Amino acid sequence: MTDLAVLKVNATNLPTLEFGDSSKARVGDWVIAIGNPFGLGGTVSAGIVSARGRDINIGMYDEFIQTDAAINRGNSGGPMIDTKGRIIGVNTAIFSTTGGGSIGIGFAVPSNVVKNIVAQLITDKKVTRGWVGVQIQDIDQAMAKVLKLPNTQGALISGVTSGGPADKAGLKVGDIIVSANDIKVENKKILPKLVSMHKPEELEKELINEKDGENRSRLDSFSLEEETFEDMGFKASNITDEVKRIFGLGKDVTGGVLITAIENGSLAEEKGLVPGLIIASVNNRKISNIKTLKEVLKDKTQNNFMFLVVEPTRNLQFFISLTRGKTEETEE
Repeated sequence: MTDLAVLKVNATNLPTLEFGDSSKARVGDWVIAIGNPFGLGGTVSAGIVSARGRDINIGMYDEFIQTDAAINRGNSGGPMIDTKGRIIGVNTAIFSTTGGGSIGIGFAVPSNVVKNIVAQLITDKKVTRGWVGVQIQDIDQAMAKVLKLPNTQGALISGVTSGGPADKAGLKVGDIIVSANDIKVENKKILPKLVSMHKPEELEKELINEKDGENRSRLDSFSLEEETFEDMGFKASNITDEVKRIFGLGKDVTGGVLITAIENGSLAEEKGLVPGLIIASVNNRKISNIKTLKEVLKDKTQNNFMFLVVEPTRNLQFFISLTRGKTEETEE
């Protein structure tokens, strides 16, 4: 989650800041956070980079810069700059036990992520993330012993989407991804971040099987325009002809939206939802596309939602009830 937007301003001779390279920021570097805390007006606070690549579990692509510079409500969207005046991040969140006040744990979206998102928004008016069609998990010590691996680094493939890019490249359940574009994949969190930072037409991944060290394949990712429903814990996509081809859906599938990803520990996972299922209706309202699904779920007068879900490969239908913030009993 980045919560970034691009505004066009018709003006001239405005002062500007340049983006810096957030990958060069080091723990201990001095930074300055600028914002408008609590609506008091322009405010500057100073601190250091406390950590890099921080995952705070608010999205699937978390990789924040942590700082002890005072960040409060109203600072979100303000720049975090280095001592040379270059933007290395955009303030976005805090950790607090005091009801919203700063306790010296703030987070910023790295500038390299911001530059990528902003460029796509300006050019395409939307953000498109890469997709390779694998389910992955971390490797524990017991697995490493069974597989006779020297360490637990890498992402173990636990599922491959039939007909997807990974499947076409010959990747199989049990293969281990250890690098992508010469960047080491140390755990399962790394790969989605690497994939999401590239447009599909730009992304070329080298997947290596750690068990025998051979280069398995080179593949291009597929452009999947997803919408994230974070309070429910899943991602979904409109069902286009290309989506039908990749997921092996029949030509007779004409409505609904396709679930493309499930967040670990989410409501959706607890209820047994998996990628490949189709949401046909919610609260008896037919779902024809992402737009209608968003309209139904954003209704703040409703907390309980009953989904009619279709399993297309077996032509099965069943109901699942989800409640905002907690699960309800499943009705089939």
